[in-house]
Amino acid sequence: MRFPNDFLYHYLIHLEPSWARHSRGSTFDSVNSADVRAVEIGLPTDPREQTAIATVLSDMDAEIAALERRRDKTRAIKQGMMQQLLTGRVRLVEPEVAA
Repeated sequence: MRFPNDFLYHYLIHLEPSWARHSRGSTFDSVNSADVRAVEIGLPTDPREQTAIATVLSDMDAEIAALERRRDKTRAIKQGMMQQLLTGRVRLVEPEVAA
C-alpha cells in the first residue's frame, strides 16, 4: 500500500527509538514482522490534516538540516582560524614598534 503523503514516514521516525526494545540479533539489530504488525498507528482520518502535519514536520527537518550545515561550516572556519593562530601566521596583537 502506498501512502499519499509523508505522515507515515514521520510517524515511523518518531517510533524509531522504541524499536530498540523489540530488536534482536547479535551482529545486526533486527525487528521481526510480528513486532511490526503489532504496532498501532494513530492516523488522522482527514488526508488534508495528515498532509498538513507531514508538511510542517518536513519543513522542520529541512530547517534542522540547514542549521546543521551552518554549524558544520562554522566549525570548519573555527578550526582553520585556530590552525592559523597556532602556527603564528595570524597574530591578534600588533607587535610593538621599538622607538
